[in-house]
Amino acid sequence: MDAQRRQLCPRLVDYLVVVGARTPGRAAPVQPPELLRRYPPDDHKVRRYHHHHQLLLLLLLLLLLLLLLLLLLLLLLLLLLLYHLLAMLSQK
Repeated sequence: MDAQRRQLCPRLVDYLVVVGARTPGRAAPVQPPELLRRYPPDDHKVRRYHHHHQLLLLLLLLLLLLLLLLLLLLLLLLLLLLYHLLAMLSQK
């Protein structure tokens, strides 16, 4: 088993063990439970990874909202400039 573990990465070995344990209908015997927990669970890493992505998406959303507000302000300034130009032309 050590030679096989060196050939494959640990995550792939875990995947193969879990798949082997979840398909008892085949002729191969079911893997013992200690093989399922050969490596410590990485649930905290996955949660932290998703948490960082959620924060990045929130930051991106806030930046897009800020950009939208700036574009709206620019449009308002252009309309104000157009209003003043039309007022100046109508006085002549």
